[in-house]
Amino acid sequence: MFLLTREDAWQRAADCAARADLAFDEDTRLLLLRMRDRWLRIANNFEMFDVKQTPIPRPAAGLQRADGEAA
Repeated sequence: MFLLTREDAWQRAADCAARADLAFDEDTRLLLLRMRDRWLRIANNFEMFDVKQTPIPRPAAGLQRADGEAA
């Protein structure tokens, strides 16, 4: 399972900013800057909500009916 940390989000934002600086065309540069902004938003959400670094359990892969039996 992949668990994103606050530091991962900051690093990805920095990577996007560096790539945007090296981009040859304007469309690519703008795309990378939007991606940077999204990663910054994610990183800030970690801090705003003081997210704990614990995995979130996922439900079993099988489908369950309302009465609890497998579909």
